Amino acid sequence: MLPSYIDRFMAHDAAKWIHNNIHTLPDRASYAASSAIRSLNWANTIDKINLKIPAQYCALHATEEAVACLIHVLKVKEYQKSDNINIKDHEDKSTISIVSQGLINIFKEYEIQFAYSDTEDQIIIKTTFNGKLKYDTASLEYFSFSIENGNSMISDINEYFGNFDNLANQIQISRNARNKIFYADKDGYPTGFDDHKKCLEREVNLTIAMIWASINIFNTNEKMKIVEQFLDTSTHIISTMNSKKTHYIK
Repeated sequence: MLPSYIDRFMAHDAAKWIHNNIHTLPDRASYAASSAIRSLNWANTIDKINLKIPAQYCALHATEEAVACLIHVLKVKEYQKSDNINIKDHEDKSTISIVSQGLINIFKEYEIQFAYSDTEDQIIIKTTFNGKLKYDTASLEYFSFSIENGNSMISDINEYFGNFDNLANQIQISRNARNKIFYADKDGYPTGFDDHKKCLEREVNLTIAMIWASINIFNTNEKMKIVEQFLDTSTHIISTMNSKKTHYIK
């Protein structure tokens, strides 16, 4: 049997480094990150026997655990507005997941590459600036969104999804997806996601990215601008959804 996407992804040295550094996280975050990795392994094993629905369920659960890990780290590091995120609220967690996914896709446009440096035992990033390759130790501190009129991350995320209503609907779909593909429901997803491969790839990428972000945030002393912008954006979306009381997809 050929190696699966998850096999290949988790065999990368960068993914191994992330897995091996989960122990540096505070207990509750460490437990959630370990649970996320375990759920990815379950998704991978189950997928190999062609049980797509439970494989998707486990992959979605992995992402939810990675979100819990990230939220806990933000609270431990006392980031402003982190207390406005309810770690037990599925809509709040779905907002964190969707905003994270949007950021990953926005960053892809800049062709930023991550890799592992065995000489430094660190994750590094490779970027091209003025036609020249540049290598740095990977850290969120190198990223931020320019601010002209308020927090431009909010407008960029809205633009990525088309408009706020599309974004809000994606959050609601994400919130309910795990249960709707697994449990009996008149509005459920009995056949799972249309593109099974894309689902698994999306969830493994998002899960590992959020665990890396958690490790980076927890082990950085200074507050990082992009993390503050991320929280501003996420809490703005949550409060706007609550205030609008629009009938989004359930």
